[in-house]
Amino acid sequence: MEDAIRRELDAIGAMVSTWQRKYLEWATADGNNEFLVEEFMEEVDTYVLPFVRRMTQVDQISLPEATEFLNRCYGQVLDLRTSIKELETSRTVTE
Repeated sequence: MEDAIRRELDAIGAMVSTWQRKYLEWATADGNNEFLVEEFMEEVDTYVLPFVRRMTQVDQISLPEATEFLNRCYGQVLDLRTSIKELETSRTVTE
């Protein structure tokens, strides 16, 4: 993979990490936070997936590279769900 492409994917990965942190900041103790996970997944589906798909179509990255990158992005969605559940549990226990 070319350095320019790697830097572009790193920038997109950083953007996804920022989204994850922001969604976690919006979580509340009431336990009704699943919509945050769904919206975060929708962001990845809407903005990242088509971009990465196009990168594979024009042979900027290979299919395995695209799969690895998307797995990391969707892994952050799963991490958000876990973090929100931990946040809800810790807030419930301390109240």
